[in-house]
Amino acid sequence: MLHEDRCKGLRVYNAVDDEGKEHFVLVGTDANGGNLLPSSEESLTESYSLLDNGLRCPTDCPPNDL
Repeated sequence: MLHEDRCKGLRVYNAVDDEGKEHFVLVGTDANGGNLLPSSEESLTESYSLLDNGLRCPTDCPPNDL
């Protein structure tokens, strides 16, 4: 996401899916802190990155502690 030209940062949202499982959604932000999301159907032709399918920790945690 950070390799996209307009993406200058990331925002993390807490979310709950249809099955009641909690997870995070990562959204790219621009230089002013605004979310990089489509604002209308016309802008759906532009490229936007969202990440919502990462591994859950705890259960799938890296082997080293921070």
